[in-house]
Amino acid sequence: MLFRQTERARKPKVRPAAGNDMQFTKFRSRDPLNHLPRILGQLERMGFVLEAISLRARSSGFSDIRILYRVAGNLSSQTFVERIAQLPGIDSFRHGKATQVPPRRPL
Repeated sequence: MLFRQTERARKPKVRPAAGNDMQFTKFRSRDPLNHLPRILGQLERMGFVLEAISLRARSSGFSDIRILYRVAGNLSSQTFVERIAQLPGIDSFRHGKATQVPPRRPL
């Protein structure tokens, strides 16, 4: 046998999403079609739960993007925010605890 597994793969500890952990992130983007997939990928990799997303195109060339999500996993919402803020073309960045949760609509 060339490879012998000596230790089972460990699953990361995941903190369950709680109602208080609803966060929002709002920013302007010059390239929303590029930024949205990257941001959604970050949410997925961090184990966060997407609750709502909205995009509003502006005539100025920017688009307003707002994301509501629940924090889960080992990483904080601040880590998520720092990763998004590093993307080129992001402007007018705001984030914090969401005070109002949008109602869920059936598909």
